[in-house]
Amino acid sequence: MKKHKPQIFRSLKIPTIAFSLICLAACCGSEPSIIPINSITVYTKEELIDLYWEYKDKLNEVAEIVLASDSLLQEIIDNKDIERDVGSSSHFSKKDWEKIIDLYENIRPLTIERELYGAVGIYFGRQKVDKDYVSYSLRYFRNDVTLEYYKYQHFRYRWEKDFEHIDGYWYIRTRIIPR
Repeated sequence: MKKHKPQIFRSLKIPTIAFSLICLAACCGSEPSIIPINSITVYTKEELIDLYWEYKDKLNEVAEIVLASDSLLQEIIDNKDIERDVGSSSHFSKKDWEKIIDLYENIRPLTIERELYGAVGIYFGRQKVDKDYVSYSLRYFRNDVTLEYYKYQHFRYRWEKDFEHIDGYWYIRTRIIPR
């Protein structure tokens, strides 16, 4: 039995090292959050509408900054994505990045994303309601064609319930995630 111990330990080394490298890559490969994950805020629909009116000017300004970033759009195209988190300052001037950070710190979203077809989504956490989970997001559609495209795409699924117009280019999207 003693003769086999070194072989057993040697044969366990490779899977252990491989597993460790996979875990390390997963941890290091993710984008750092702009705000701590435990400070993300969950809003009801009514609270989100109030939040919009309180931060309307900042929301409009950040949405336009995000849509104006050609390098962010190019990254979406290059990676064949539909949307991309604004989580990298490399796509923005220092002044514009500070405005994005300021909005994050004020409204505490999960993420702000630029979408391929000219929309901006601001996503918040979800909350349990009855047996399902509900999340509300703010959506900025600069033109009606983009809005109609998203209505068509998202309403195919039963959990996409509504794009409710708030003001200007802003809508609230209700998403019900069945448990």
